[in-house]
Parts: sequence; structure tokens; C-alpha cells
Amino acid sequence: MTFRSQVKEFEACRSRAEVDRFVEGLLAKLDIRPGLEPRDLPAVPSGLFADQPRAREGIAMVCRLLIRRGDTASLETALRISFVIHDLERQAGASHGQSSVLKGLSQLGLGQTDIGVKNIARFFSGLESDQSHPLDQVLGRWGLVSAAIRHKNLTLAARFAAEMSSIAEAHEYPTERLRAQMILWLLSILEGQSELFDASQCLGDALADDFAEPIKLLQVWSAACELGVRPTFEPIPDEAVPLLLGVEWWRDPGPDEKELPESTFAGLCQLRRRYCHPSALKDFSIEKLLALAATMASWQLALLLNDIEERVRKIDVAAYYNSLMGRLFGGHVRDTMAAGSLVLTSSETKKDAIIWMADVRGYSSLSERIPPGELFSSLCPLFRIMNEELEEAGGVILDFVGDAILVMFNLFDYQQSSERDILARSSRCLERIHSYTALSFLLQSPFLAIGVGINKGSVALGYVGGLERCQLSTLGNAVNVAARIENLSKQFPYPVVVEDSVFGGREPDIWEDPFSADFSLRDFGQHELKNIEKPARVYGLTPLLRYWVDTVPMGFVANPEQGVVYLDVGNQCRPGIIDHHPSTTKNRSACAIVTSMPELIIDHLAQTPEPQIEFRVHEKPDLDCIASLYCACEWLEGQPRKELLAALAGYVSEMNQGFFPEPEHYLDSLYGVFIAHTSLSELRYGDDRD
Repeated sequence: MTFRSQVKEFEACRSRAEVDRFVEGLLAKLDIRPGLEPRDLPAVPSGLFADQPRAREGIAMVCRLLIRRGDTASLETALRISFVIHDLERQAGASHGQSSVLKGLSQLGLGQTDIGVKNIARFFSGLESDQSHPLDQVLGRWGLVSAAIRHKNLTLAARFAAEMSSIAEAHEYPTERLRAQMILWLLSILEGQSELFDASQCLGDALADDFAEPIKLLQVWSAACELGVRPTFEPIPDEAVPLLLGVEWWRDPGPDEKELPESTFAGLCQLRRRYCHPSALKDFSIEKLLALAATMASWQLALLLNDIEERVRKIDVAAYYNSLMGRLFGGHVRDTMAAGSLVLTSSETKKDAIIWMADVRGYSSLSERIPPGELFSSLCPLFRIMNEELEEAGGVILDFVGDAILVMFNLFDYQQSSERDILARSSRCLERIHSYTALSFLLQSPFLAIGVGINKGSVALGYVGGLERCQLSTLGNAVNVAARIENLSKQFPYPVVVEDSVFGGREPDIWEDPFSADFSLRDFGQHELKNIEKPARVYGLTPLLRYWVDTVPMGFVANPEQGVVYLDVGNQCRPGIIDHHPSTTKNRSACAIVTSMPELIIDHLAQTPEPQIEFRVHEKPDLDCIASLYCACEWLEGQPRKELLAALAGYVSEMNQGFFPEPEHYLDSLYGVFIAHTSLSELRYGDDRD
């Protein structure tokens, strides 16, 4: 039984029923049943493979086939099997490239997009030195196509699909090449460029073979878009060969839905096939055209957006310019100007404005290395993320200056932005940028990060310049302080620095609503600011999870891996694996090990770039696990509060030994707070929360 023969047999399957029978037959041969835990899976399938390398190859093959099947049950089984492959790699002393990509693909299909991308990125990053199987190279890019679509970046998706097609063709995987070509066809239709894609040439004999339902669907859809008529077809409940991994695209609204949410890819596809041919727009109202234009803008579909706005311009010039002004100045400024509230003959003072200033780190050296056109493609997605997050919180982008952005809050009377919302959105910006750069880095784009300064105070709002040419802007010491605070962030381990004035001089209480506390604040005290007389008291802000965090099953046995630290799991105590359970350690908690021997983490990660650092914890993290992660982050960031961390480690060790707080003190204890928050999270999000 060879891998290649099994792949060829699978390639011959022409229907979902054939695929199901084939995969179920292999699972039965390998004694892999739904619901099995990884530790229950056979390390070497009896009677099927003669040695361990063949066992790993065979189990990996089954995992790939389950992933290609694409349904939730198959993906959950594939995820469990990926840990078995990891264990076999560990026993053989091999690197973990194969298990990383298969785990990442399973996670992507199950909706765990960011960590799925990280595991696939680990496979492609060069951290894994073994020669990977070409089918893993192909499937890895298939997963990245789907991840890019979830990030609403169809340009990245097309680039990954083109790579997928090229590798599949080179290694003679017709099904995967067909899938890649269909994706490119779909994206070209969405872009309004379906005439550039010769379907008959690219799909070849597969069309005549009636290989899969999605091909027929794309044919009907493409013809409908060209003719300007709405296609009619039956939805595909289960594709024989899923076009995308965990991303719906083909379905029509259900009986209780009029339309799908346009923020989803399925909603976009629905709009494209229904409305985006110019002839289909002739009877649309201005309101409906503008709503359609907003959706095309959110997906960065410039050609279709231009077609729609050209239609708007011919019908109502005022509506066209109103839409254009929203894109150039932002919705808040446009609406205020339209209401006649921005006709300023002199400046107006805004007493409680919040100034948000960001700068891209390392921009000067980056601009020396890459052409200006590439700078645009690198920076625009970052600014897009910041705009989407901050405008939702009431932010007004006043200026883009090279790699810097100035955003103001509370400029207009109708605007009263919440400080908590602004801080939460700032944290969300960091998380999204971190995830996006991990994805784009796989196409040789640079890792990018931002520093942010946030201040509150009085500013003057007005038009800078002459009456012939001017620009809406703000001036005042509060703006200067924000700029200095942003520069101060380079000295701190936290990328966002917030001045005390934002909290009105009171101590910030971010845990007042625990479900909205998705970031942490640290008091960095008073600091002198360049050319500013009064020192500023500042706080550092960072997301609660600063680095990549993934999970492994309880009882997992780990080997040291470059760039990865196991916390409270792994059954060893050595560099990169921090677990207090082995008899060789005298520490009573993983947190105590991190606090007393931080070199086991710091030295292990010394050669790993910060964006690639990853922690792995067990599936049901307890207080020790969470506290260990917190302590590890402070040590890595270079300014640990040693006494505080030592006290925390002592407390956690007591809890690990069963010395729980007395009932009268339980609710006020750290352990009680942890248990309460865990219970509330389970009630709100269920047991399968990330």
C-alpha cells in the first residue's frame, strides 16, 4: 500500500458518496473511529504498514483525505490525528512540519483561522528543515487561500491560488490543480474580469467528465454575470471536492433569510451573481446602489465599485460626490459637512478630544529596501484595519503622513466615544495586524508592527491653509503630547501608550466588565517628554494574548521545538518545555518554574523573531497554565515585576497543592475570580471556546 496509489485512487472518486466510502474504508483499516482521543489512536496500525515511517505516512494520508472532505466531523477527526502524527515525528526524531500543516489546515476548516495560519506558516517558514511532501505544499496553500478570503483580501487569495495551481501541476495532482483553477475563476468573476480567465482551457477534460458540481455552478454563474441575468440553480449541500476550506460561497439564503450578510464571502458571491452586471443595476434606487458600492469597497473590488459609482453619477451627481467625500474624508466628516456644521471661519476649541496617533515601526529602513509601489501594497492593509476598527468607535482620520496616521475622537457634538471602546479597538488593531502580517509574510511581505500614543485634551479644530486650498486639521499641545507619547512607546514592551488624562485622572478599571477586558494595562509611571515641560504619567496597553497560543491534548509528550514553548504540558522540565509534573522537578507549579528559571524560556527563544514566538498549553487551561503564560510574557518583554511574579507563583503553587481559600474569602480570592470568569465564559460561549 503506497501513498501515491492511495492518492490516485482518491483522485478517481467522482461523487461525494464515493469519497465517503473511500475515506471510511481507510479509517476502518487504520482502526480510527469518530470520537477517539489522540492517545487512543494506534501508533502503528497493525497489519497495514510494516514499519513506523510507513505508519506515519499512512496516517498522514488519511488526515489529508479527511481535510479534503471538508465537513466538520472529518476536520475534527483530522485535528486529533495530527497530534498522533506529531507524536510519531517525536519518536522518530523528525521535525514537526507535516503535523504542523495538517493541524493548521484542520483548524482553518473549523474556524480557528489565526492559529491555523500560524501553524501553516510554521510549515512554510523554514523552521522545519525536512523535505515536505508536495501534496502538503499544495494543501497548505489551499488553506492560505481560504484564510486570505476570511481576511477579506482577495488579492492575497489569488496569489496563493496561483502558487497552488503551479505546484499541483508540477507534481501531477489534477484534482488540486482543478480546485486552484476554479478558485482563480471565481475570484476573476468577483473582480469583474471573468473574460480574462479561459475556463475551457484551464479546466480541460474535467468539464466533460462532469467531475464535480461546483464546475457546473461556476459555468452557470459566469454566463449569468456576462448576460446580466440572475442564475438559477440548486445549492450544493456537500461538494465532492470542496472549493474552499471552511468558507461558504455557493449557497442562496435559507427560507428565513432574504439576503446573506454582505460581510461574509457567501454574501459577497450572492451580490455578485445577482446585481453586479451593469444591466442588472438599471432599476436600482440610489440607496440600493450606494449600499452595494459600500460592500464592494469593503472587499476592495475596485472595478465593480467604479461601475456602480458611474451608474450613481449618471443618476444623481450629488449622491456620487457625497459617496466620494465619504471615502476621501471619512463618514463622520462627510456627514458633518453635509449638515452645514463644518463651515468654519475660524478655529473651534474642542475640550475633551482624544488624540490617537500611530506610526509603523521600521518604516525608514523598509522604504530603503523596497520600491514605492510595494510600500503602498504593504501599508494600505494596515491603514485599512485601523480605519475599520477606529471609525466604528467614532474616530475621524484627519491625516495620513507616510507611515503615520492621526485619528481624533469627540470632535463633533454628536460624538461621544467611550474610552474603553477606543482602547479595546486599539487592542483589536494590534491583533488583526499581527494576524494579517503572518499571512502576508508567506508571500515575502515584511513583518510590520505599529506604535500608538493616545492622549486627551483641548485642541483647535479648523481649516489649515488659505481659502483657495486648505485642509481640516487640529492643533494644540495635546496633539504634540500624543506624538511624544507615541515615540515613547519605543521604550516600552507594550506597543500602545496611554496618557493618564484619558482616564480623567482616576485609576483605570478595565475589569469592571470582564467580558470586554480583552486587553491589559500596566502603569509605567511618570516620564519626561521631549520638548514638553510637564511630565506625563502613562500606561502601556497590549492584547491579553501577546504571542501565538495553541493547544495540545492533556498528557501530551513534547520535544523541544524552535520558537515554541510548552507551558504546564509536555511532561518534561527543560528549555522550551515547562511542566512541573515530572518527578525530576521540585517545583509545585509551572508558574514557579517560569519565575525561578526564566532562562528556560528566554534562552530557548533567543533566536526566534518576536512575531513567530508561540506558546502551547493544554486544552482546558487552569490557573497555573494562565499564570505561567502571564509570567512568561513579562519576562520576554524585558521589564518583569519580579516580586509580583514571585508572589503570584507562590499563590499558584498553593492552589496546585489543594490549599484553596477559605469559603468566606473564596469570592475575593484570585482563584475564585478565575473560576468565576471560567464559568461565565462557558455559559456565554460554550465549552468549545477558543
